[in-house]
Amino acid sequence: MSDGAFYTNQWGLELRETGPEDDFLHTALCRQRAQPNCVETQFFGFSIPEENIHSINWWRQHPNLGHMLGGTFVFRGVKRNFLASELCDFRAFMTDAALKNDLHSVTLDNGYHTEVLEPMKRHRIAYSDPARKNSYEIYYTAVAPAAALAKSAGHFDQTMRARGELYLRGKRYDIDSLTIRDRTWGEVRDENHARIPAVSWMACNVSDNLSFVVLALDHPDLNPVWKGCFDVAPDKVVLAGWIYRDGELCGVKSVRKITHYDELNWCPKSFEFEMTDAKDRRYHVKGKITAAAPYAPYLNIQTWMCLAPIQVNGVPGHCDFQDLQWTDFLNAMSR
Repeated sequence: MSDGAFYTNQWGLELRETGPEDDFLHTALCRQRAQPNCVETQFFGFSIPEENIHSINWWRQHPNLGHMLGGTFVFRGVKRNFLASELCDFRAFMTDAALKNDLHSVTLDNGYHTEVLEPMKRHRIAYSDPARKNSYEIYYTAVAPAAALAKSAGHFDQTMRARGELYLRGKRYDIDSLTIRDRTWGEVRDENHARIPAVSWMACNVSDNLSFVVLALDHPDLNPVWKGCFDVAPDKVVLAGWIYRDGELCGVKSVRKITHYDELNWCPKSFEFEMTDAKDRRYHVKGKITAAAPYAPYLNIQTWMCLAPIQVNGVPGHCDFQDLQWTDFLNAMSR
């Protein structure tokens, strides 16, 4: 593991309070840390599970460099290439002038737009590309409080209801589904190699009363594809997690997960795990990938962005399943 790699460190069970100020920039914290890879991020997704449509919409700022990157992509079904998505518009080289109005109103060079309408409660995103007959306007309303890890410098996830309208290559769709957004500030997201197997970020929604996020590796006792290539202790499998159930947030204590892959390109096909929360409630989760596209948020990592219908103790839901794969994992699998 590398120092400061958010996705490879263990963050524990403890959660902390967040406030309306956390929906806005914390530039002073990155200035204080003085590292070029100290970041601010804002992420919104949306899905239409019955149509196998999924999306990733986000930006990342490096305040100490005056730089940001980001954009939007929406895809239907499994894509072998990021650029094959029905809607794909990311920019890697932008100044951070788009943040001159803080996060009240942000518009990237490609026209992707976000607004904080009411901190921690209501947001809006929009995008339009008439040449390709792609556009959307989506409103987000909180259905749960933000969940923040106590040990992180600054990060939260929040379950939202997304409602709006999507035009994808000229075809219109209504959007009305749960999703989990996130915000990061003051964290160092380095680009170093991480000598670990694939890590899965699983943001799952069942109802307004049940949602959760888990960041975990496959369990070594379940014969994962990387067995014999990496040495992972069972107590190092869970990196982070929280669950929102019946109006309360709590941490995730244990996970026993196995992921099954398409061995042609290591796209996840399905997954299954047993999870125990901090109140010793147990959950059995099964999911099958119905939409996926690969994306490299850094050039030293590939992430499969996936949508999966799931069953949680037999109750249906859906999951934003992101499988993070570094070079040591992919190189070992190619051999």
